[in-house]
Amino acid sequence: MIEVGRPVALVLFLVLIPVVRTWSASRHTLPIWRSRLSLGTRLLLFSLVILALADLRLTRPAEQLAVVFLLDRSESMSAPAREWQEGWIREALLQAGPKDQAGMVVFGRDAVVERPVRPARRQQDERLTSVVDPQGTDLASALRLAQASFPADCSRRIIVLSDGLPTAGDALTEARLVAAHGTEVWTAIPPTRAGQEVLVRSLEVPDKPTLGQPFDVRITVQSDQEATGLLSLTADEREVARREVELRPGPNVFLVPQRRDHPGPVRYEVRIQSPEDLHAGNNRASALALVGGRSRVLFVTAENAHPGPLPDLLRAAGMEVRVTGSGALPRSAAEFAGYSGIIFSDVPALEVSESRMETLRQVVTEAGVGFAMLGGTSSFGAGGWYRTPLESILPVDMDLRRNRRKALLALALVLDKSGSMGEKEGSVTRLAMAREAALAASSLLGEQDHMGAVAFDSAARWVVPMQRHQDPAKAAAELACLKAGGGTDLFPALKLALEALEPLDVPLKHAIILSDGRTEPGDFDSLARRAHQARISLSTVAIGEDADFQFLSDLAKGTGGRSYLVNQASLLPRIFTRETILASRAAFGEKPFRARFGASHPELRNLTVEGTPELRGYNLTTLR
Repeated sequence: MIEVGRPVALVLFLVLIPVVRTWSASRHTLPIWRSRLSLGTRLLLFSLVILALADLRLTRPAEQLAVVFLLDRSESMSAPAREWQEGWIREALLQAGPKDQAGMVVFGRDAVVERPVRPARRQQDERLTSVVDPQGTDLASALRLAQASFPADCSRRIIVLSDGLPTAGDALTEARLVAAHGTEVWTAIPPTRAGQEVLVRSLEVPDKPTLGQPFDVRITVQSDQEATGLLSLTADEREVARREVELRPGPNVFLVPQRRDHPGPVRYEVRIQSPEDLHAGNNRASALALVGGRSRVLFVTAENAHPGPLPDLLRAAGMEVRVTGSGALPRSAAEFAGYSGIIFSDVPALEVSESRMETLRQVVTEAGVGFAMLGGTSSFGAGGWYRTPLESILPVDMDLRRNRRKALLALALVLDKSGSMGEKEGSVTRLAMAREAALAASSLLGEQDHMGAVAFDSAARWVVPMQRHQDPAKAAAELACLKAGGGTDLFPALKLALEALEPLDVPLKHAIILSDGRTEPGDFDSLARRAHQARISLSTVAIGEDADFQFLSDLAKGTGGRSYLVNQASLLPRIFTRETILASRAAFGEKPFRARFGASHPELRNLTVEGTPELRGYNLTTLR
């Protein structure tokens, strides 16, 4: 198969037309055969240069096929559906070729590797052992984990066995990214059984019911046959209605009258219980309503940060404003009651847990609560918000590959793979989170950037050689092979990284060092001086109480890098993406400018920016 990496370069062939015409019209002193030979040689050389610029490649299809099965084990998958999954995989393994390989990822609210990719025929009698949280379906995380599991030099295929009802992440976008890297994505949906099934089809509430006025909550229950059931409705976890209902085949609609005497968001949840039901995984639904009242705003700052003048300006406009630090954010949607808007003022993502981000996203998308993120040194991409639940609700994109101002970057990842990195946090090891963090960082790099990864325990070796980042899938496969074990000796690993970065002709060079222990002694001062002289910045990440944070912090200070101390490995992807964006100098525009309206909006009709003071910088983003 012939592939063209940069098709636009083929336009240069048009230049050959006037060259040939000029030659034909000119008079030649050489014999005609020699003139034609000279022209042909020049045209051949010129054509080869054009093809080289176009990145022409001849590829052969891989002989081996590697398949990763994604098994949805969330509560929406009934026992018959799970039996169907296992039977489907057994049949697929029986039909596998002698060279085919297979692996398996099990997912619910989280995702784990049940079986690494290895010869398919050896797995026919193996049973499932992994357990995941069934209270959710994060297909996007499962797709990322599967993509990272593939070995190099093989055809790649992911087969998703699910009911197709994800509750977290952007599965469609992740599937497109996986496909863009040459991996096929197939789906298989479990068959449905007729009869003996009761489920909640929908729960509908008015978007903004009026304070003190009655309104109806509309519940639709689907049944495949005549049945009885117990219907219960809660508001902010307090039961407000409970009744026995008779169900007919098809949709059954129930209206529950309600009235709210307090402003703000309220979460309604409905549940149907029926003795004739197949399974309970689809027997509940929830929805948020925003009860109108006086506008109240939750103004959130970074921990120990001053809120600035904006809260007072909002109060002067007639709003009730509560200022809080990021550590005191409400934990549930019900606790946001009374707020019509939420403002994040330069809050770093590391200070907000994943669960609180998801709660905020749900409040904004389902209840219509307003959300604003203000710029600053710890906001947007510089704050680690890339690929977080809150990024998905913003009108801007933080992917620095779309930012034309980004300078070329060479990034070295120095990853601890000692035995302690095999410790689990929940169902995922620290090393697995380090791999995911490395993949998140690499997703921000362009084809002209360089990336490499060095892993170390008692010794050091290149996992991903330092090279242009033109094959992300291969890099992901190489990172997937990392296994924990051994001691902790950082010195030879850092030395390898510096030796690879120093000769590269790129304007920006950066290394991220990750460790959860105390390293063997070495002459690190000389390495820090060497990095400083070569304009290589070093940032360090210490995980857990056993890590030598002071040593790692001192190592980063001498080179202009940053240091982090975290107790949760789940924060690593945010740190790595933040570091990649900062190292690429794609986080800020630092030239003085005056504000202007970029788009018209009815709310801006009576506003003016004339006479406003000059600003010194802004966060770089792109419109979605």
